[in-house]
Amino acid sequence: MATKYNFPERLKELRKERGMNRKDLTAALKLGRATVKRWEEGEQIPNALYIFKICQFFRCTAEFLLGLNDE
Repeated sequence: MATKYNFPERLKELRKERGMNRKDLTAALKLGRATVKRWEEGEQIPNALYIFKICQFFRCTAEFLLGLNDE
């Protein structure tokens, strides 16, 4: 069952649960300065490679990250 969350909200939720700020996540994923900000504000969406990297980093599924399920 789909949740009320979407990708930007889920990404922010995962980052905050780990006590990270945007700069920390940007450094961990080796991204440009504003990329995480754009993702969290819904201005851009990551490509499949970055969805995979984010899922590996947070140890979650793509379905969870994209808000398709709660697990």
